[in-house]
Amino acid sequence: MPSPIRPIKIGAAVGSLLVVTSVTLFALFGSGDGTTTTTDLGSFTTSSITTTSGDSGTTGATTLPEDPSTTTSTTEAVAVNSWVDRSTVGERWGSEEVQGSLMFRGNPTNTWYGSGPIPATPEIKWKFPEAPMCSQSTDLGTTSTWCGNGWTGQPVVWEHDGIIELMFGAYDRKFHFVDAESGTATRSPIATGDLVKGSPTLDPDGYPIVYFGSRDNTLRAVALDRSDPVVVWEVTNDLAIEGRWNDDWDANPRIVNGYLFEGSENSFFYIWKLNRGYDALHQVTIEPELVFSMPTWNDELMAKIDPCGATDPVICQATSVENSAAIFEGRVYFANSGGRVVGLDISG
Repeated sequence: MPSPIRPIKIGAAVGSLLVVTSVTLFALFGSGDGTTTTTDLGSFTTSSITTTSGDSGTTGATTLPEDPSTTTSTTEAVAVNSWVDRSTVGERWGSEEVQGSLMFRGNPTNTWYGSGPIPATPEIKWKFPEAPMCSQSTDLGTTSTWCGNGWTGQPVVWEHDGIIELMFGAYDRKFHFVDAESGTATRSPIATGDLVKGSPTLDPDGYPIVYFGSRDNTLRAVALDRSDPVVVWEVTNDLAIEGRWNDDWDANPRIVNGYLFEGSENSFFYIWKLNRGYDALHQVTIEPELVFSMPTWNDELMAKIDPCGATDPVICQATSVENSAAIFEGRVYFANSGGRVVGLDISG
């Protein structure tokens, strides 16, 4: 067995780059023409998407909590930002109650990849499943066969109860749960109505809930403390009511301070207050409340990409949000496929 090696730690370099990039991006893109870009969560628009949560779904308007400052030095007061402090760059994200890699690239700044060690010459230990994970899917009027996992389909890696459990969606229209040691299923899969392309998120605050989106227009929260996984909340896009271009959910859900941050292919960006808890049977509950939504396109952007003279104007005019947002010191950053980068102040 070859001796293991530890990967080179790059968190510090990435952190420095992120700080510079954060300030620059917000200065350039945090404001727009004043018509559609919202950078203060004190005022927001409400959404018309359909939500279902347990017995009832709620949408409403609240204000995110103000960002308190604390001191971490006995010699000099150092402000600690409660909305993803710079000290968390390159570090694992999540409470001590939940261990593992819980989201795309490990934390809200996309800068944690695990701690190793890894073998110098990795070998295939098992394959899952026996048959290819394939299904047919229709996108923008074209139907084709898709196989495998999504291009951002990084699995959740959850260490609990003496096992390491993997959670991931696939092109077989299912969300899977697999034992990392044996390659066997640990739970029944969640069936969806279309492909699952993006990376899921395991609740970083210790609640037994995993969140993921699908091409069936639905973003889901699934409880893991039952005998079988149960969908306890979902939200569905409807372009006839809100949004433009497409209706998939590909981005990785981000959870910070009890809020869920997520962009969609309908070209909107959303924030929900999750309102998690436990019922009388000690089973996890969730009643998300929509507190913010915004269209990510504006007149200036559309004037530049429409018309564009491309052979496929639908693709050229795309404004979907498919990337996983980055959150750093009171600001959330994301982009749409029309080329617009947005920074929102979420500090209160």
